[in-house]
Amino acid sequence: MIKNRKSIISAILLAVLLIFSGAQAGAQEFGFGDGAAAAGQPAATGATLGGEVSFSLLAFPGELIDGDFSNSTVLPATKISVEASGAKADAFIGMKLDKDILATSPADILDEAWLRVFAGQATIQGGILRATWGRADSLSVLDVLNPRNLSDLTLRDESDRKLAVPMLRLTQSLGERLSADFVYLPWFEGDRIARTGLWVPAQLKPFAAATINMPATTGLDYGQAGLRITGSLKGIDLGAQYFYGRLTTPFMDTTDAATFLYFNPAQVIDIGWNPYHQVGADAAFVAAGFNVRLEAGVNLTEDAAGTDTLVYNQHAVWSAGFDRDLFASINLNLQAMGKVRLNHDKIANPLDIESGTTITSTQVAALLSRSFMQEKLKIELLGLLGVEKLDYMVEPGLVLAIGDAEIALRGRYFGGDAEGDFGQFNDRSYVSLSSKYAF
Repeated sequence: MIKNRKSIISAILLAVLLIFSGAQAGAQEFGFGDGAAAAGQPAATGATLGGEVSFSLLAFPGELIDGDFSNSTVLPATKISVEASGAKADAFIGMKLDKDILATSPADILDEAWLRVFAGQATIQGGILRATWGRADSLSVLDVLNPRNLSDLTLRDESDRKLAVPMLRLTQSLGERLSADFVYLPWFEGDRIARTGLWVPAQLKPFAAATINMPATTGLDYGQAGLRITGSLKGIDLGAQYFYGRLTTPFMDTTDAATFLYFNPAQVIDIGWNPYHQVGADAAFVAAGFNVRLEAGVNLTEDAAGTDTLVYNQHAVWSAGFDRDLFASINLNLQAMGKVRLNHDKIANPLDIESGTTITSTQVAALLSRSFMQEKLKIELLGLLGVEKLDYMVEPGLVLAIGDAEIALRGRYFGGDAEGDFGQFNDRSYVSLSSKYAF
């Protein structure tokens, strides 16, 4: 099925054209396409300048033992944005500056830049942007449009981990409680994974000296597309989506890797990204004071039989969570996400990229918070658990808000099985003191 991806993307484009042109024609017939006020569009305003200035101190307590403070650092950063809104369009430009961006990836200075046009009941948005699909706050399995920056585990906010990418987005109202969202990404970018520094995954450390060969993914043959329908029914928010693209987790050619490790240190190692289809659905509702969010889907790769050594098996994915105010004004946000590999028993080749891994992969996240002093002081406790390896991350925090400024003291501790996603960094626990001002 994936080998016919051009036909599938063409079918998606045709369906989108029918949805959008049909809905737009209906709007014109009944007079819904005239005027910004009828569509709930904003009145014209001038450009608005905004941004954020932050300053962080990062310290690793483990360095106190050996007296080497090379990893402890000071991290000044700034964000600047310009936003303009009109009756028929709005635009946004955001820039970000910090030491790492200037030193290693100056192209990331331009963080976002997009234009959005209101055309009757349709909205057309294009540029370098972040978009959100699914219902989960952070542990989402359906939010597949933007890759993540996994090279820096000091990033806390999901918006900071998301990498803005070129995207065309068309949103069409199909009625009072129904809308369609079509997204086209002209090329592909995978998750950003560290190869040097503090946060190199344990699996990559043996290949630090290797020459890595990665394909150029900025051509149109790496294009991605998806369609999402959302609506509400009797107090339940519902969504369903289809997406064709590539898994943002790369694969390494295991034959190349074995040759490099055991026979030829000059061996070039190929890395790539598997194409896949995702079909998913989600729901959100309130029940007995619980704000519940559910997601489920299936990722269909080319390895339907489960025997291709360089292709991830097809797998089912799920996410569930809720938030609720508890006693004494304490708020709990609890989430879980997981993956279940299909045809797991077909993995027999020791060179299979999933050989030796568990059939399931599950993470649980919990955030407890309570505010004091009229919301000016907040105490937080964040925890993440990898269920299969019983590894974890715990982060207590104290946040003080002073007008538009904020001062935060946090500590992040990694522990558990050293083979887990969190436990592998058990020597990277740190304390941070940060301040920021938004304008």
